[in-house]
Amino acid sequence: MPMVFRCEIKSGSQITRTDVLTKDRWMIGSLASADLRVAGPGVSPIHAIAEKDPVTGVVRIFDLASDTGVFLDGQRVVTAEWKPDQKLSIGAHEIRLMRDQPVRSSGAVPEAATPRSS
Repeated sequence: MPMVFRCEIKSGSQITRTDVLTKDRWMIGSLASADLRVAGPGVSPIHAIAEKDPVTGVVRIFDLASDTGVFLDGQRVVTAEWKPDQKLSIGAHEIRLMRDQPVRSSGAVPEAATPRSS
């Protein structure tokens, strides 16, 4: 069963949203099509990429030569392992990686609605 992660995104002191990430590669930036969309000053359209190893579940973050950088627990990084509960800073945003429960498929097929007889 694949490992699933959640990202809690904070802007200032407020949590703005939590995203569930099921893919193995996440684009982070201000583009509307980004998997983790964060917009504002200091955020490039395609700022960074995070990749999850499908076998080990290890997540690595890659700064894509952004002007303002990527910071992991306050340290500027170009590439690094991003561990659960570590805080990634991009612009004024803080993103915390968290393990989530794997999505389980029950295999059940929803029953079709049956008309009631009167």
